[in-house]
Amino acid sequence: MNFSLGCSLVYRVKSPTPFVFNFEAARFDVQTVREERLELIPKTSIECWTMPESGNRYLRILAEPGEFRVRYEAKVELSPRLEDPDAITEISAGQLPFEVLTHLYPSRYCQSDKLVRFAGRTFRDLPPGYHRVNGVCNWIRDNVDYALGSSDPLTSAFDTVTQRIGVCRDFAHLGIALCRALGIPARYVSAYAWRLDPPDFHAVFEAFLNGPSGAGWHLFDPTRMSAPNGLVRIGIGRDAAEVAFCTSYEEVESDTPQVWISGDGDVTGPITTSAVRTPRHEQPPAEFCSGFPARCSRGGELIQNSWLGAESSRSRRCGRGTANGSCEIPAGSRQDGRTRASRGQDAGTADAAGASVGLELAKDGLPTTPLMLVTAAMFLFRSRRMVGKWMPSIARN
Repeated sequence: MNFSLGCSLVYRVKSPTPFVFNFEAARFDVQTVREERLELIPKTSIECWTMPESGNRYLRILAEPGEFRVRYEAKVELSPRLEDPDAITEISAGQLPFEVLTHLYPSRYCQSDKLVRFAGRTFRDLPPGYHRVNGVCNWIRDNVDYALGSSDPLTSAFDTVTQRIGVCRDFAHLGIALCRALGIPARYVSAYAWRLDPPDFHAVFEAFLNGPSGAGWHLFDPTRMSAPNGLVRIGIGRDAAEVAFCTSYEEVESDTPQVWISGDGDVTGPITTSAVRTPRHEQPPAEFCSGFPARCSRGGELIQNSWLGAESSRSRRCGRGTANGSCEIPAGSRQDGRTRASRGQDAGTADAAGASVGLELAKDGLPTTPLMLVTAAMFLFRSRRMVGKWMPSIARN
């Protein structure tokens, strides 16, 4: 199925402000971005980065005082993989791949540790696998009222199950938390949603289950307001803090985002009841960034992109799939080693602190692996909850 989609964002900036955006359609083998166009008014330099672990695509822009407009348009071909729900089962913790274990743990918005007893009593008698997760979605849809404006950026899954009201973000967080409480890895997905009325940035979730073609992530929409086979994915994360469509680091004013998506499918036909499986992402061409080309060459110095802090940054992959090319970004771009800005400030602080822990261990001659750094970051994340002066913009409907 082919889709035309995009968004238009307007901000009023009071002082020079760094923005990090995550609204570009992701690239993976069943989601092909055929065309893209990005317009900035006024024009300014831009940095582009794709996270290797998730395929999330980020843009960083330094906006000067005044009105700042962003418009993104894309044409995307989507060929979802459908599976038989009856053939999809759960995977025990002892057999889960290590890379998905973090999606079993509580996170900022998904306090699964507070819902273990409730989840067990409510869903333990459902058939394990796809049908249990689908039962979680049915329960949310039947027991939580959907009301625009009923929650704020601080509303968590525990708040939603208590207050029984929320929007798509809250429905997704609750679904994630309940799945994790049941021992099923789950993660947050932001998307352009075909058949969502009115169109907006939408939030759904994925659960890691074992299907006919092996273990993998499967899409679920507990709002039941979109077609799972018409979800054009933007980003994935442990919760909404990791996939904000906009993060600004100074005080700004904004208009209501305008979002649109249209497809060549039948909008009046029945929504699929098959399971929709999400494949792995693909690394996008390094020389293309929504119409802002970067000059790439093999060899030379790698541009550094911050992931675990200024002194523990990862190198951007550049040059047509090579890992050792270099990209030259237009003049004026900022490479200042900030912590990855798509997360909330508390998570970003934990990342930077985790990197510092790793550096200290290295000085003492102890091994420093990514797992150790992640463990340190998680420990600090759970022990320190900080609220900054900025607030990320996440799926709103």
